[in-house]
Amino acid sequence: MIRLRKPVAAGILICLLQGCSKEDAITDEDRDACFDRYMAEFKGQYPDGTLEKTAALKCYSN
Repeated sequence: MIRLRKPVAAGILICLLQGCSKEDAITDEDRDACFDRYMAEFKGQYPDGTLEKTAALKCYSN
């Protein structure tokens, strides 16, 4: 069995608790905004179909 010192164990506990907070959750509005920004940034550089697929993978896959 691995024994951790109290500061290390406390640090791990804090990281785990912070990682599960609702504030960090990505909302549908965040994903939609990501998609719109990506489309606007790269429009004209790639074919529309490719651009839409790439934006969807980048913004909706998480």
